[in-house]
Amino acid sequence: MRRREVITLFGVAAAAWPLAARGQQSGERRRRIGVLTPAPAQFNSETLLRALEQRGHKEGVNLVLAVASAEGRLERLTALAEEMSRGEFDVVVTVNTPATRAILAVPGTAPVVMAMVSDPIVLGFVDNLSRPTGRVTGVANMIHDLAQKRLALLKEAAPSLGLEVSFLPVREAKEVESAFREALASRADAFFVVAGQSGVIAAPLVELSLRHRVPAAVPLREHVRWGGLMSYSADEVDHWERVADQIDRLLRGASPAQIPVEQPTKFNLVLNLRTAREIGIEFPPTLLARADEVME
Repeated sequence: MRRREVITLFGVAAAAWPLAARGQQSGERRRRIGVLTPAPAQFNSETLLRALEQRGHKEGVNLVLAVASAEGRLERLTALAEEMSRGEFDVVVTVNTPATRAILAVPGTAPVVMAMVSDPIVLGFVDNLSRPTGRVTGVANMIHDLAQKRLALLKEAAPSLGLEVSFLPVREAKEVESAFREALASRADAFFVVAGQSGVIAAPLVELSLRHRVPAAVPLREHVRWGGLMSYSADEVDHWERVADQIDRLLRGASPAQIPVEQPTKFNLVLNLRTAREIGIEFPPTLLARADEVME
């Protein structure tokens, strides 16, 4: 009898380092930017700081960056958000949905720029993308909207896969291995990270998928660099440059209502050729030709 072919979808939640301020040397008046993130891997500080410097805001000169991470433990976000709301920040950046929800649930006056959120209207963060109300604007990555496309690309990469789907929610990194083994017991042929706090679970999932020679389709380029088979997502550099642009406009006096919530326009398909060879998959030439990046 033909064995079942199951693609397992992982979802996640996450959590923090202590609030850490950077760039506090003496000198001219510094603008303070707070960043709240569920996990360090979800915050691309290098790209953001480079883009801010290009706009005249240099860490250690006229900019202080204070980062609070829940270190993959979502339950810590509320306390971190409360602590951040008591700080004197010119702008607060929230990374992903849980951090945005946490900061908007506590009193505060600092404008908020949300990053790496899927659909701000569906999530209830804004009523109108072109003219957001309240103190929040930001840049969406529409990652949930891309799930069907990513699933189709996984099917194209490995045509033998069926389309029977099993969903295994994962809230913390320590839960990945047990969920992975449960999926293997159900004869899973591939793993597909839907969204959620993918930065929390991608590393252990990629490690397990390589060990067991099972393909893993992951949301972001960084996860492919770790060894995931493939990703399709909004261009991450472009995303954080847009976040920097919104921060710059707020620091220059604009209000959140004057800055539309942006949606991605650039997308990248990234393939890992080495991983494909290790797990016995040969990418079709047509897929390789369409890839924006092929990692060896």
